[in-house]
Amino acid sequence: MEWRHGKGVNFASWAPISGSHLVSTSTDDTLRILSGFKGGSGKGSPVEKVIRHDNQTGRWLTPFRAVHDPKCDTAFVVGSMGQPRTIEVFSAASGTRIKKLSHDNFSTITSLNACHPTHNVIAGGNSSGKVFVWREG
Repeated sequence: MEWRHGKGVNFASWAPISGSHLVSTSTDDTLRILSGFKGGSGKGSPVEKVIRHDNQTGRWLTPFRAVHDPKCDTAFVVGSMGQPRTIEVFSAASGTRIKKLSHDNFSTITSLNACHPTHNVIAGGNSSGKVFVWREG
């Protein structure tokens, strides 16, 4: 099976629990979700969802990586070039944005993000060496 982006792929991530879909980030300004795998085997009739997303981080920032929440197959997070600065949470099932994480003191692009394996906590790192943490509650 071949799956094409219009330009270079920066990152790809399997659904952490079932392996039922793959999310990729590309410099063609898309996030792509390929789903419909049976047991993560690559067999079946995959369905592709394409999400328009500004992935042009430039030469000084680390390229975006869409990463899954390890507690949930259907959610993944990715940094944003938009203003005000945010981290975006998407649904892999629908291909829609679920949430934007922002704060008055958050004025940077977090190219690298991670979800805590057991708690509802997201951390985002930037190219200046800062890490920002969001927690539910």
